[in-house]
Amino acid sequence: MNAYYLTKLLFRFGYPCRKNVIDRFGKGYVDGIEGWQFPREAIDAYNRAGKLLTMDLDIPCGCDLDCSYCFAKESAYYRPLAGDKPLSMQRIRGYLLEAKKLGLQSAKIIGYGEPFTNPKIFDFIEFASGHDIHLVIFTACYTLGEERFGGRKERVVDFLFRHKVSLMIKYHTLDRYQEARIVGKEWYPDRRDENLRLLLEHGGFASVTPTRLGLENVIATRNVQELAAIYEYFKIRRNVHVDIDPPIPVGRTATKEQSERVGLTEERLMELYERIYWINRRYGIPSHGVSPFIGNSPCSQLPNGLYLTLSGKVMSCCGGNEQYGDVNDGESVSEIFPRNPYRLKAKTVYHDCPYRERAGILSAAFLKRVRSELEGK
Repeated sequence: MNAYYLTKLLFRFGYPCRKNVIDRFGKGYVDGIEGWQFPREAIDAYNRAGKLLTMDLDIPCGCDLDCSYCFAKESAYYRPLAGDKPLSMQRIRGYLLEAKKLGLQSAKIIGYGEPFTNPKIFDFIEFASGHDIHLVIFTACYTLGEERFGGRKERVVDFLFRHKVSLMIKYHTLDRYQEARIVGKEWYPDRRDENLRLLLEHGGFASVTPTRLGLENVIATRNVQELAAIYEYFKIRRNVHVDIDPPIPVGRTATKEQSERVGLTEERLMELYERIYWINRRYGIPSHGVSPFIGNSPCSQLPNGLYLTLSGKVMSCCGGNEQYGDVNDGESVSEIFPRNPYRLKAKTVYHDCPYRERAGILSAAFLKRVRSELEGK
């Protein structure tokens, strides 16, 4: 690991356990975060049985950030200026129960903004946990909704730990100036780091495998060395899941040109793939083949999940605009899910990303070259 970045990471987030994840968990180590990745045998069994394994979900919430790559803004998912009405939390609960009857194990709350700005989020967490549904909450982590607990963040953390919740926290770069530019707010890095340290210091979220704490990095920095260092420090030493992937062709990165403005060129992206997979091999992280989530398990969302948007549109994934249903048309989730176009194909997981491929962000030729490079080393 680059000594400069390691020093910054240690100063900012502390000295981790000397043991790496394989030393700590041995053959029981799971390369993923609870509620997002699943064992391959479970994925295949659910697919054969026609069950719904997981889902992406929007809830009504605000957002104080203005991220350069935001997938929600300027997309077709939810357009209030065009007359779209948001689903209420009560209706969302009903659809979650419908999904549970189809076998649902987890729901990933990915937007429409910052989930912890919704004061009803904690009631929703209790509801989901009570029905044995694990929530993966994607959060910018500048707030934990601490107002509900009289401003005491430690009580928020304890509440989250006691419920079926994993957290994926936005994290791009150690450079505070660049981080602030990416999200459009100069106060953001300090607030996010304060809350991330609190979660790390709690200890419980990252004491298990699969972990319940993760970082989400839509590639928005050209410093490949830094991304690899962040990956190694958090994933290997802190047991924090690290998801690093190119932008999706939706919203502010809808085209290849827009994506490249915030992401990496193919050469720099190849360098990052090589660094990340080298780290995995060095520490004995189980190999899953090439993945759109660099260094991690392949995608199981497309054939085994759905995305319920805030407007009620139903899609396969947040990565594209393939709509195949709308709960506002009077149909149930159980009627819509079988129409998922990716269920009609033989693959139960995806090592590529059809949406990124179509947009030229991760071309088939590039992924073939990645596989060739990795298999040759």
